[in-house]
Amino acid sequence: MIISASSRFHTLYPGGRFTPFEMLAHFYRVGFGGCDYDLETVPDMEGDWRAQCAAIAERAAQLGISLDMGHLPFHPVLNEDGSKNTERFAEHMLIAIEAASIMGVRHAVIHPHGKAVLYAELDPDASLKKCIEWTTPFAERAAQLGVELSFENMRSPREAEGYHRWGSTAEEIAALADHFGMGNCWDFGHANTSGVPQGDSLRFLGKRLTALHVNDNHAGGDEHLLPYFGNIDWNDALCGLRDSGYDGHFNYECRMTGHHPEVRLELGHFAVALAKRMCDYSKLG
Repeated sequence: MIISASSRFHTLYPGGRFTPFEMLAHFYRVGFGGCDYDLETVPDMEGDWRAQCAAIAERAAQLGISLDMGHLPFHPVLNEDGSKNTERFAEHMLIAIEAASIMGVRHAVIHPHGKAVLYAELDPDASLKKCIEWTTPFAERAAQLGVELSFENMRSPREAEGYHRWGSTAEEIAALADHFGMGNCWDFGHANTSGVPQGDSLRFLGKRLTALHVNDNHAGGDEHLLPYFGNIDWNDALCGLRDSGYDGHFNYECRMTGHHPEVRLELGHFAVALAKRMCDYSKLG
């Protein structure tokens, strides 16, 4: 199983910011075999973004780093008055999908279009319909370019207060995958903050599962910690992952941003070694 990480793994750190090429070189040095590329950064590239994406893909190939995964934009685009610019956001999504195609990204992770509402006001069928309508133009464009969307489970941190964010359970994101004939991404941290069972959810998704966001937290904020640094039951999670039949990348979505730059190589080596032990333990790959 290829061990990969989000390109945000060391996006910011004391002393500066990695360029895409520095990030790839760092991944190569520490032993990552793949990269979950942050496609949200593409619309903000200066100059010819298509040529830059092609150059990133070429460099990754030279280093033997797979760009199998990428993450589509999810932060809203805002107008000067702070309101959301939905048309501009849609443009960013389409640019990112084309960038995924140029870079050879097969699985582009996308967030379902769902909001947290009171259980008494929740209409699952209407929520699914609304999400399908919002996603359709992006799914159609992705299919044209040979990119598969991977619908990610969201976090619903206010479940204890009687709220539910549609798209936070395996059943909800599976409905999207089945409708579009595409896949799912499982975010372990989101599931933990939502109180969603890990192992059973992964078994339910089964072969729908095309991508992973491996990270940990303490069931409060979305901390993006390395596994075993939070309170996720990794024995349950890894057994469910094994039983799902998943055969994609073991992909970290962690942020090692609060550490001194002089130890980032050691942190990278540790992350790779930890992933290997987790895969060996659960007999993945």
